[in-house]
Amino acid sequence: LSLASENTNLKAQRLSFGAARDAAAAFRTAIDAAIQGRSAEDECKLDAIAARARTAVLEIQVLQAPHIAEPEDAVMTRLESEMDAAASAAKKALDGLRAALGASPQLDAAGDALTRFLSVHAEIVKLSRRNSNVRSLALSLGRKRTVTATCETHLQAFETALGRHAFTATR
Repeated sequence: LSLASENTNLKAQRLSFGAARDAAAAFRTAIDAAIQGRSAEDECKLDAIAARARTAVLEIQVLQAPHIAEPEDAVMTRLESEMDAAASAAKKALDGLRAALGASPQLDAAGDALTRFLSVHAEIVKLSRRNSNVRSLALSLGRKRTVTATCETHLQAFETALGRHAFTATR
């Protein structure tokens, strides 16, 4: 009951679908604003770098849901490794845009949004690692199987006992 009331997986899911999504959208908007209106010769290069940044953040978002639902620590660790690599790629791409464009308010906004996103992401991973809803469900289902097996045993014994008694009904 104490595990179920913590609701860490549910809280992580709400953060993923709420604050993390909002920060990711702000990041994409700021990146797009930073590269908009640049010269044609730089356009392809900037688009490629911006696409890497957006893709890295989207990859983290996509991996959050399986992480939240995952009961196995080893799989969670693998997912975290993939998300960490994507976070590094997003930071590297943002640095690449800063190198290509110089300082700009849009890139500062993108950096702030990325920082917010990664902060919320860290909270999601922390809550997801606690896994209270997944563990609570596993315990409940485990108990259900045990109780069901016990009931089946008692019913079988009852049926056997009834089978030993002969009922002779007369009118």
